[in-house]
Amino acid sequence: MNNIIIRVLVTLVMLLGLLMGFSKYSSFQFHKEMAFNINTLKIGYKNLAALIEYQDRNFQNTGTYKTIEPATDLAYIKNFESCAENCTPCEYTVKISLHYFTATAKCIEKDGTLSFRGYVRAKPGQHVGIDGHYEKCKSKGIYAQNRYLINTIGPCFKQENDYMFITSGTKKRLVIETLPSDVEIRINNTVFGTSSESHNTTTNNYGSLFISEPVIATNLVTLSKQGYESITFSIDWESYTYKATVVLYATPQ
Repeated sequence: MNNIIIRVLVTLVMLLGLLMGFSKYSSFQFHKEMAFNINTLKIGYKNLAALIEYQDRNFQNTGTYKTIEPATDLAYIKNFESCAENCTPCEYTVKISLHYFTATAKCIEKDGTLSFRGYVRAKPGQHVGIDGHYEKCKSKGIYAQNRYLINTIGPCFKQENDYMFITSGTKKRLVIETLPSDVEIRINNTVFGTSSESHNTTTNNYGSLFISEPVIATNLVTLSKQGYESITFSIDWESYTYKATVVLYATPQ
């Protein structure tokens, strides 16, 4: 009888050890897969930012955005990163139309799931851009907590496993991002401040100014800097966050 009890206890201990080992292995695999997905999306976000700056430089110099050939052009884009390890390379496309463009990153997660991140650039004062390639990032913007935002990098739509989820806050605010930085910003002919590199949301080449809780629904915004042509446009806060990204032209010499 005692031998039977001992054998049962030994068997239970062995089963418990196997379960603990399997649990640790499963946890390790889960965290390994999550790290893989996060690394993939992080590089996707960085490369979308590099594509945006590339397009803004083209617009500043030529007045137009530029189509890209992924097989040849990506290698020449400043700050564009390759997928070194523990990730998969994303596919990148840019769709353009006059003063609008939409950049999309098509990424593959560890389990083969497709994940789409993007950026929708609208003309200053406009709330809608253009649909991107793959028909995933739509003209109304990227998805952020049950609302859509233009001029912001984020998920094209609500997706599972959104480790890099974007939040847009609960207070109304205006974000004006400029290229170059140090641009004077007037609203209804009142100086609100200057776009500063210390507030930038993309790279050090841009400047940003954040204005929280606007008290007027519709405003006229004027951007000016010596050596550049001034730009004036109207905005209407229809959502909690409105972001305008504006590229200034150099004044012809």
